[in-house]
Amino acid sequence: METLDQAHNYRIYWYDADRSILMADITDRWTWPDATKCIEKMNEVIAAAIPRPIYVVYHFVPGVSAIPQEGSALSNIKRMLVVDNPNEQLIIMIGTNTFLRILVEIAAQLGGPRSPIAKYRFVATLDAALTEIRAHKARITSE
Repeated sequence: METLDQAHNYRIYWYDADRSILMADITDRWTWPDATKCIEKMNEVIAAAIPRPIYVVYHFVPGVSAIPQEGSALSNIKRMLVVDNPNEQLIIMIGTNTFLRILVEIAAQLGGPRSPIAKYRFVATLDAALTEIRAHKARITSE
């Protein structure tokens, strides 16, 4: 698992040899500038990848808040929801709380019909994330 980018509070890497699952481990408290940098790097990696389905996973280690410190959570989330990479199949958040899910849903409603909210999943474990990915792959393969 080659590290593609790393800061004091996150690490980005391909989870699988096929490079279909792009993972960000969030290991410590972060601010909105940290989150923005991480998300922008993830978007750069997806844009540079060979066109194929890519699954994005943000894994918040136990004890780390998924909601960055400082600033308006709602306006920052709304701004981040504007980006919709065509290769991005699902965006899965592991270990987040209900409050983040509610904020994402509200921001998506404020963002209008172009918001990619249908791509978002919120799960408790990596196994649950991988199950979501396998189910999605099976669905798009059978279509």
